[in-house]
Amino acid sequence: MEAMMKYCHFLEDQRRRTATIHASQDPIRSFKDDWSLRTIEKGMDKVNDTYQSVHHALVDLDLYKPLSLMDYQPDERYMRRHWIDEMVFPYPVAMYSYHQGNGLGNLVFIWKLADKDERRDVDTIMVLNEIKENLPRFSTRAMRKEFIQRYSDSAGIKPAILRDVWRFLTGDEAAAESSAEATIDSRVADFLLNADDPELFYDLRKNNGRPCDTRLDPFWEELAKFLDEQSVVDERRQEQHMFLPFAISIEDLRDKIASRLPPDSAIPSISWLMLQFWPSNPYSKCAAQYSGRYKVKFAVQQRIFRAQHEDSAYCAAQFKYLKTLACQFKDYSHMICVDDKAIVPIGEPDKPVSTGVRTHNSSLVPLQGPTLSALDHDFHIAGLIPSVMQLVDIPDDPNDSFYNSKIVVTVKDKIFQPSNAFRHSVETVHHLREMASDDGVNMNKPILFLFSDGGPDHRTNFNTVKLAAVALFISLDLDMYVHARTAPSQSYVNPAERAMSILNLALQNVALAREKLNNPHLERVIRSQSSIKNVRSAAQKYPGLQDEYCDAMSPVIQLLNERFSRLKYKGESVITMYPVSEDEIQDMIKSSLQIVMGDEVKEMDLSTLKIKDSSKLKDFFDKHCQERHYTFQIKKCPVGQECQYCNLCPVNLPEAVFADLHFLPDPTFDDVLKKFKPFDEVYGTMTTDECRASAKNKVTKTDADKKNEKLFVAAKVRSQVKCVECGKPRVVYSATKLTEGEKRALQRCQEELTYTCGSSLFPEGTNLFGKLVVREGLACINTMETTYYSGVAAAFKPVCFHCGTGESLVDNADTQNLKQLFAIVRPICQGCFDKGLQPSTRNANQVTKKRK
Repeated sequence: MEAMMKYCHFLEDQRRRTATIHASQDPIRSFKDDWSLRTIEKGMDKVNDTYQSVHHALVDLDLYKPLSLMDYQPDERYMRRHWIDEMVFPYPVAMYSYHQGNGLGNLVFIWKLADKDERRDVDTIMVLNEIKENLPRFSTRAMRKEFIQRYSDSAGIKPAILRDVWRFLTGDEAAAESSAEATIDSRVADFLLNADDPELFYDLRKNNGRPCDTRLDPFWEELAKFLDEQSVVDERRQEQHMFLPFAISIEDLRDKIASRLPPDSAIPSISWLMLQFWPSNPYSKCAAQYSGRYKVKFAVQQRIFRAQHEDSAYCAAQFKYLKTLACQFKDYSHMICVDDKAIVPIGEPDKPVSTGVRTHNSSLVPLQGPTLSALDHDFHIAGLIPSVMQLVDIPDDPNDSFYNSKIVVTVKDKIFQPSNAFRHSVETVHHLREMASDDGVNMNKPILFLFSDGGPDHRTNFNTVKLAAVALFISLDLDMYVHARTAPSQSYVNPAERAMSILNLALQNVALAREKLNNPHLERVIRSQSSIKNVRSAAQKYPGLQDEYCDAMSPVIQLLNERFSRLKYKGESVITMYPVSEDEIQDMIKSSLQIVMGDEVKEMDLSTLKIKDSSKLKDFFDKHCQERHYTFQIKKCPVGQECQYCNLCPVNLPEAVFADLHFLPDPTFDDVLKKFKPFDEVYGTMTTDECRASAKNKVTKTDADKKNEKLFVAAKVRSQVKCVECGKPRVVYSATKLTEGEKRALQRCQEELTYTCGSSLFPEGTNLFGKLVVREGLACINTMETTYYSGVAAAFKPVCFHCGTGESLVDNADTQNLKQLFAIVRPICQGCFDKGLQPSTRNANQVTKKRK
């Protein structure tokens, strides 16, 4: 009992002390009192190992330059105290400690001193003043309360905003008084940083009508019942989402509710009814007028989630450099942005499939009678790919808009006219010859900048993309060609994405189906196929199938071209063009490359051609090209140093302009300013792409990897999927054996080229998310997983441990010797072996000596 009374008295004393502190105008801790300063004279010449990192940091600093020990001292309190007390260096130092209170520990700074005879108090005072500027500042609640009350009453400003103003003006770092206040303050800070108009931060529920006015209550009650009855839940998502498929407009909704009420009932105006919903944009000025009575709003479904990538900042700097260079040579350049729109699904004959485009505006259809419907879009094989080319009107300043442009759309069949690097190159040449050429052959400006996303048909580190770029460079007689791309999962950065929403207008509320093939037997063959691969295999087996299938798709292509041509972008009509044939692609690519490679190109398969296989092509690359992970550039030789090609196709630019033209530099990180250097500092200098984060070989475990860690074993290996970025096969894990449906879903994922290292295999919300998994912590630079070679339920062909290729694997005396020494020797290809890489080995064989 006595102990409980003592504890009660203790708590009461603490309460009074805390109340006194909160009511005080002076902080309990101040720079004047809670600090100590001591001098540590010169010690032994040898520095203890525990102080080596501090010693190296101090050596690089001048005298009287303070160094914080926050990043050097031990984490454990007892060890930290002894570490500080026993500190000594082969030169004199001063140590300053500041006690923050509240269990935050001490802030400790040290700096080198001059010899005793040369020390001055004024130098120490200057150091202390410098430290004082960087110390955290705290204020009492009384000080904050007085500030907030003064301006809240007189100016009518919300306390949350005033707290943020207080922190900004005073540098106060005191914690919030409650978790609710911390949440509100965080929202306010984010809003003030991101919103265009900070005056709009008000509670939307404030204007919820007049409580005393009950005339409209019957209407509001009936409206609530109607929303509950008619709201639709999307059964294909884990969460429930409410939307309005039943009202064409606000006026239509008002009439529906009025028809359910007695004739003499009070009816609100259209504008007042609209303000009872939630605003579409809570940060706009009109958002303050919405009451939020009903959890309903007008919205367009957003399907694109902006996934992050470790190279996002690097590629953003690269794109900024590209825009700066384009503006600098605006009078001599064209810039295009290219991208493929999502595949438009096409149904079987008489079974139209919805395009899957969510409507921006509700369509006018009869309220009773036939419904606007289509088959579920999940069941189809046929599809069309609208490829978009955006011819940019380059502005004068890189900070101005790059969206003013002309749009060209080419609609192609996804099965027999798939997007690839060679097709894109030939179609780009055709488009530019029509839109940016004076003679119908060469471009009227000899510099071309191309920006794309990271799809496999635009991957700048793929051989096919490089060869297609060379063919385009030669066909248009360019002086310089620059191709840059976005980081994986960052396609929204591409300006061509802006045109996709315009094209959606022609696809919303549309269901499409192909025509029947003229030959009934071939029609039955097509219907029996379940994948793109199977259809292409059938076309090789049955003559005429491909031609008949293309004829059946032709009316749908014409229909989409007609609908796209009725659209306008920035006041300009969208231009539609038809795809080129395979013969045209082969003729243009080979005729262009023949200028460099000679007749040897005629016998080569360009899809598998490697640059090193042709000495002439390799020589052209060495002289004219700069290859990086996210860029590929081609430039003619300097004047006076022309090669055979440049003598045949001389420079078109004025000599002075060409002399100032250099390759697009790689973003270079400034370690001092902690950001990428501006364009002017690096342009014209030799740079590398070593500053990109993915160039560092590291494996990090994501939250998903930690959750699925038990699956990442050899017994759970089920299949593999290739990364479209690096080409390495990554292992697919599952707790159970794959069903036929899961195998087809995995095959479709591979066909549609959607997987990249570091991403999940299937999007969140689908039924296979979390069931079929891959290691999301792997980056493209990482080597193969060991479980690839040791799967129990699935066995894969051997591939190089370093690059993932299955070609030219080394089997020589060196690898045979390693197999004698180690139980496991991973495969290695000839290319990696020539670079100096060694086979990965494990489990050295134990040699037991015979007993004498």
